[in-house]
Amino acid sequence: MGQMESVTGYRGTAMHPSLGGRTASGSLGVAAGELRFEGGDVYVQMPISGIVIEAGGQNNEHFLFQHPSRPGWVLSTADRLVLDEMALTAEPEVQKQISGARRRKLAVTKIYVAVGVLLTLTAAVIALLFFLKSTLARAVANRLPPAWEQQFGDAAMESVRKEMKVIENTKWDGQIELIEARLLPGVTNTLYPIRIHVVESADLNAFALPGGHIVVFTGLLKAIDRPEELAGVIAHEMAHITERHIMRKMIESLGLVLVLQSLFGDTSGLLAVANQSTEFLLQQKFSRDFEREADDVGFRYLVTARIDPKGMIDFFGKLGKEAEKAGSTQIGLFATHPPSSERMERLEASWKALGQRSFNALLSTNQ
Repeated sequence: MGQMESVTGYRGTAMHPSLGGRTASGSLGVAAGELRFEGGDVYVQMPISGIVIEAGGQNNEHFLFQHPSRPGWVLSTADRLVLDEMALTAEPEVQKQISGARRRKLAVTKIYVAVGVLLTLTAAVIALLFFLKSTLARAVANRLPPAWEQQFGDAAMESVRKEMKVIENTKWDGQIELIEARLLPGVTNTLYPIRIHVVESADLNAFALPGGHIVVFTGLLKAIDRPEELAGVIAHEMAHITERHIMRKMIESLGLVLVLQSLFGDTSGLLAVANQSTEFLLQQKFSRDFEREADDVGFRYLVTARIDPKGMIDFFGKLGKEAEKAGSTQIGLFATHPPSSERMERLEASWKALGQRSFNALLSTNQ
């Protein structure tokens, strides 16, 4: 096209077969009833009268201009303000095209906004579900039939029997039975009988399994100095069972989709995981939240049973000292119960809040 006076206005492009596939970049403006483009060696003038306007380009983000008198030429801009200038001089037909192009671009914009909002809401919902995963896991665990959980725990206990030496008629049986008999009346939310098993091992360890099984190692039993310490360990493990921590941990290990499926009644995914192996249960390490909950609930069981809860604190403190001596926090009980000075401080705070005088009063009024 011929040379024309310089125009300034909106960033635009020009395309034509004569450019050999090149897209010229430059400035687009409106003057004297014409749409004018200037960019480098390319100058194009299109009468506004009779111009064809379309929304085009990727996602209809651009306005495209063509005119029968300029065959092959396509001018383009993403700046909608150019239409405002053209509308001042446009014929009715052109005015209609401007309105149509604006509507098409606006529709695309609305779609993008809607998609953006939808994606944001979806991300927020997913984040919320992950945040509530523990709550959802509890809800799923509460939907499981107690008989199924007990059967699952029995199978896990059989695996323990194959891998470890479970001994009967030990010298600790009487002490264990007495502690169990004192604790159980205050445990109102157990869905199955509590069974305590003694395993021959030098480790200072104890752990709980679904369905009411508690495994205590002889190494731990030999380390206790008074019955209240053993009662503290058993109360802590009872709390893991009654709060269904083992099942909740297993459920949390599933993907979010399987958790939601289980919540709404489809437990096939959960059953598939449970049937694969009981080794999962034997290798579990509880989160700090679960440990805090077991500490708090176990502490309450001890107080309700009128057993000195200081025994729990003393024995956990003893384990901490043993771990320090060994230069590791992964010995014995701490292999599945991560140590935490914060946990000990919380238990001490609970003891101080209860008060020795209050506890002694509780003992005297219930004897």
